[in-house]
Amino acid sequence: MNSAARTGLLGPERTEELARAQYRSLQRLTALPDETAMWPTHGAGSFCSAPPGTERTTTIGAQKQANPLLRRP
Repeated sequence: MNSAARTGLLGPERTEELARAQYRSLQRLTALPDETAMWPTHGAGSFCSAPPGTERTTTIGAQKQANPLLRRP
């Protein structure tokens, strides 16, 4: 929540490819209705997760407000 997964875990040779794929996925998420529920793919503290948070569920609309990676330019 309020972030996105790490793209460098498979090594530097795949980081750009994975970052571009993640960007496309995030853009598709912003097209969903604001009331669409979201759950994290990994629990807080997971090696591949972003910084831990206390939220366990959220909505697309809430993330559009809170997550800088989902804000439209």
